[in-house]
Amino acid sequence: MIECDSRMWFGKYGGCFIADAFTLGCDRYYSEYRKAVTDPVFLREYEQLKKQFVDDSFRFVETEKRNLTLCFAPENSYSILGTALLVKKLNKKKAVSGVRYADEAICCARVCAELGVPLKLYLAHDIAGISSLRTRLASLGAEYDAEICGELFNLPEMYAFQEWVASPDELGIINCRSNVGAFPQVNIATDFSKEYGVKFHESLERECGRGYNRIVVPSISGSFALAVWKAFEGSGVRLTSVECDPVDDLTEELDSYCGTFTKVMRNRFIDRVLAPEWMAMVEEGKVERVIVGFDQAIKTGDPHVTAESVSLQSLAAICHSESLKDEKVICVVRGMRWGADL
Repeated sequence: MIECDSRMWFGKYGGCFIADAFTLGCDRYYSEYRKAVTDPVFLREYEQLKKQFVDDSFRFVETEKRNLTLCFAPENSYSILGTALLVKKLNKKKAVSGVRYADEAICCARVCAELGVPLKLYLAHDIAGISSLRTRLASLGAEYDAEICGELFNLPEMYAFQEWVASPDELGIINCRSNVGAFPQVNIATDFSKEYGVKFHESLERECGRGYNRIVVPSISGSFALAVWKAFEGSGVRLTSVECDPVDDLTEELDSYCGTFTKVMRNRFIDRVLAPEWMAMVEEGKVERVIVGFDQAIKTGDPHVTAESVSLQSLAAICHSESLKDEKVICVVRGMRWGADL
């Protein structure tokens, strides 16, 4: 069963900041989505996709610091699977998606090939030049644009959203994260992705019991962290998200990104868009938001991560977790992904 969150606003964030001519398409899409996720055929197909594509292998490792346990976690692909299947269910002619990482580009292409759904990807400039990636996408039948993010703005999700919103009756959009799109896009992405948090919660209690009081999660857009937090709301566990950027001149601004009002970390060249529901949880005091400097993060010397390729934000999360002396901490660690630093 997929629970639908119909809120347009998360505190002061969210909304539907697009021209009135396009809002009817968004409303119609949400109505179609609500019907689709109650269809037993859709749910059976979704379960089959998860068996084929989902990795739920959470691995817990105790560190030398007795109060700190690391959880090496897989990536969250639920929203890709769910929104791709939705494209098929609604009989759209093609799916569009903006991707920042090589693994999510391949995931989108593999799932759409399995479903028989034509796919167009907008590749971030960071991955557009990887010839082996382009060859793999072509072999899976995916169309891709490897130019526009290098010529204009390096915001692949923006181009996918613009193409979808102009032709919502013909196109479907695959959401990789919960920080893009006017209502209902952020809602739909989170509705699917929050099952990841449930699986993490179940694995955590099975492997570690309940003797922890804080969970620390690395974050970029907040989409990954949000999926985890949804499973712990009201549990009494302290929740912390940790960010780290390889540049130190980003400033925080309020903006509307592809129709959703939220916070953006930016400089003249970079926009790191923060998921609106995550920002609301921070401001409501449900989540502590921590930013760790690059120089501090890369000094992390935990022996459990030296032999593994982990993300910069994971190093920052470990660094912060090690400073929490009087709490029993679970720190989530994500693998290195080939693509954007932000």
